[in-house]
Amino acid sequence: MKFRLLHIGMDVYRKVEDKISSAFGYYGKVISRNPAAAIIFAILLNGLLGLNVMWITSENDIKTLYTPTNSQADTDELRIKSMFPDESNENFYFHQLPDLGHYGSVIFTVNDNIINKTYLPEIQSFHQTVMGISINDTDGKSYFYQDLCAINNGQCSVWGLWYVGDFFWAQVANGTLTYPTSSDPDGDHRTDREFGKVDTENGVLKSARSLRLHYYLRQQNKEYTALSVAWEKEFVKQMSEFKANLTDFTLSHSDSISTELDENTIGDIALFSLTFTIMITYASLVTAGGNCLTQRGHLGRVGVLATALAILGAFGLCGALGITYVNMVGIMPFLILGIGVDDMFILLSGLTDAPLRGTVEERISFTMRTTGVAITITSLTDLIAFMVGYMSDFMSVRHFCLYTGIAIILCYINQITFFLGCLVFHERRVASSRHCLTCQTIYTTEEMKASGYRNPLVYACCSGDTPEKKEDLQSVFEFVPTKILPKLVLNIPAKVVIALVYITYLVFSILGTTNLEQGLVLRNLVSEDSYYYKYSIVEYDNFPLPIPISFNIDQSLDYRDPQVVDKINNFIQSAQSNELVHSSFEINWLKEFYKSGLAITNGTKMEFCNKVRMFFQFAPIFKNDVVFNDNGTEIKYSRVYVITKSIQQSHEQGLMMQEMRRIAENSGLPVFAYGQPFTYFEQYVSVLPNTMQTVGIAVAACFVITCIFMPHPLLIFLVTSSLVSIMVGVFGFMYYWGLSLSCITMIHVIMSVGFSVDFSAHICHAFMTVEGTDRNSKTNASLVRAGGPVFNCAFSSVIGICTLIFSRSFVFRSFFKVMFLVITFAFLHSVFVLPVILSFIGPLKKNDPTQRKTSQVTLTSNRSSATWSISGGVNALDTPFGNGKQNGRKWTS
Repeated sequence: MKFRLLHIGMDVYRKVEDKISSAFGYYGKVISRNPAAAIIFAILLNGLLGLNVMWITSENDIKTLYTPTNSQADTDELRIKSMFPDESNENFYFHQLPDLGHYGSVIFTVNDNIINKTYLPEIQSFHQTVMGISINDTDGKSYFYQDLCAINNGQCSVWGLWYVGDFFWAQVANGTLTYPTSSDPDGDHRTDREFGKVDTENGVLKSARSLRLHYYLRQQNKEYTALSVAWEKEFVKQMSEFKANLTDFTLSHSDSISTELDENTIGDIALFSLTFTIMITYASLVTAGGNCLTQRGHLGRVGVLATALAILGAFGLCGALGITYVNMVGIMPFLILGIGVDDMFILLSGLTDAPLRGTVEERISFTMRTTGVAITITSLTDLIAFMVGYMSDFMSVRHFCLYTGIAIILCYINQITFFLGCLVFHERRVASSRHCLTCQTIYTTEEMKASGYRNPLVYACCSGDTPEKKEDLQSVFEFVPTKILPKLVLNIPAKVVIALVYITYLVFSILGTTNLEQGLVLRNLVSEDSYYYKYSIVEYDNFPLPIPISFNIDQSLDYRDPQVVDKINNFIQSAQSNELVHSSFEINWLKEFYKSGLAITNGTKMEFCNKVRMFFQFAPIFKNDVVFNDNGTEIKYSRVYVITKSIQQSHEQGLMMQEMRRIAENSGLPVFAYGQPFTYFEQYVSVLPNTMQTVGIAVAACFVITCIFMPHPLLIFLVTSSLVSIMVGVFGFMYYWGLSLSCITMIHVIMSVGFSVDFSAHICHAFMTVEGTDRNSKTNASLVRAGGPVFNCAFSSVIGICTLIFSRSFVFRSFFKVMFLVITFAFLHSVFVLPVILSFIGPLKKNDPTQRKTSQVTLTSNRSSATWSISGGVNALDTPFGNGKQNGRKWTS
């Protein structure tokens, strides 16, 4: 039964293959008759689309690009903004902000103890310089920090500024400077936010190696927000020039990462010009075989040019469609170069295998007949992977996939029009015996000798012989892999070694996959020489990261009711019982109000509200946490807070967010939990399911494509299994290479799906189209046909992305790492693992005449009987064109 199914699968495969291949063969004939039209069409298509590049707009906001769209945190942030008005112009408290706010920040670090008056003058000088920074609005009016600062207790709100005041030093002298909180006449201070790398004794701060000054800005309306954004950028620009002799300092502002990310990525795009040059050089070398007649170097160059045209057209079309450019799109050209060069090498491989004595039309038709399916499969699988990626929750992923998907379509179109048209002109030139550079009529070496030429240089530069075998067309880069790879794979010791190495690979891949972390460290988005990167490192190493979590009640409640009060206290206690939350810290207006003695439970709601307003007069920290209805008769909204411990691991941040939401949902009250960085934490809980869903759909889609174009059960199983094996390896070795699963590497993983199919599909398709006496010989023939192109595709892709090693951008460097893993694993699977499997269980045609080793066939007719001896076996009969000499095989009677 099993063998019957395999034979049925083989029959189905042959029928589908014949129909599709015949269609591609006919298309090749059409192009061979109209090459100029095909080339002009491709140039006009890409050129006209490329004109729209001028309409491209860009987006560089981190929150928009790298956090899930329409996440719960986004929704909750909008709810917070609609419920609680911004009071940064008169009663500012950091923990009440709906986001991280606008600010300019500096961290001073020393090698000993910064709580030493030695450093005071320098820090005072820095602060005075900051006070002198001004910006102008559109009317020319100047604004200093005092005009734009967030106000608390009638003064500008600056973390750490009391360091330059007398009261601070008095507390230091008295030994009353406490940690993590302390007080002065103007209010409480979170010394854990202001001082880093501290030493304490019985809760008293003894020393610290760093000090942070955080200059908060107003954002109560669009006008002040715009002014604050301008001022904070000017802050970094001017203070970068400050000369510090005793301290080291690093700077940042609220939008530093977006600014730096955009600049770094744009700068790294210049690497594309170097990559383009390398690819053209390598393509020229690989295709530089033969002589002055058969030389194909120009084809290598136009193949790369066809890809470049596709990139131009993709950018133009996306600009016309209004698809915003995001920084990750910068890696698209590197990716498309690899895909385009892959298709080019496959087409050239088909041309090399074409009958040497065939006409131009026959050779081009044969090329498309034998390679059209292969490049279509790889293009479709790549395209589908990126189209599935468009379903992602991350805007950066969606737009990258759109740009890349469009480029893949145009690249495929260019290869079968522009490049194929150039193939036709190349073949016409060869058929008419014209020189590869001058296009003048060229003579064979024998004809040159007969004319009296004796100089070998003249023969090399001016003569050209008609190829007798396909090796006459190939360069050393094309020829050597086809000779070496079969010898490295198809012997028993090699197969054993390959099996053992593959098992080891699987073990390490699975182990790495189980340890792969999730999340994106934002500082990794910018270059290591960026001011923000330095600031982020210092902040991470010196300061804890406690997070205020607000529990927001969005409906009117009767706060006089003891049951309501108990429910509020219960969910606060439940939150504080979590191991990631401080059990002693809370900001609870209701609890403090009842402790004040002003609360009344037997009066009206109006009387209760009046008492609450009275309480706020001497406890202004709570004033912004309660919103009354329009007539002031009841409390419309309110909120209370807990404070987390320092949470710096991304998986703990995601777990904490989910746990706080669960507590709010189970409270029995109309309450939701929210933290300022929740928007960023969303990726930690969504990136894994998002990636798994996207990759799963992409794998399923590639499975369907394989079923359509290679409908043989065993081939479908092998290609799909190879894809899964490669993906596991990519996930596993990402861990060993220091990468985590994030919205950025998610793009690379999606890309991996398409690339993982490409090389395996080439080998499997070649196995089904070559002839052989047994599985081993068919595997050998498939490596000869596809091994060279696969090797050159892989090698050219690797050298093309090597320039990204020098990139300043994490986006580009991570792309290099994942791309290198994908190409390496895909290559090794296709030329080592799959051939070993095919050599044992590869499908063979039922009653395949190639399995007979007899070299004589008796042909009988009514007139006579004759025995024909065929060099190469009976399969020489099975050629597309009967020209007497096919692929170096001669017929003799």
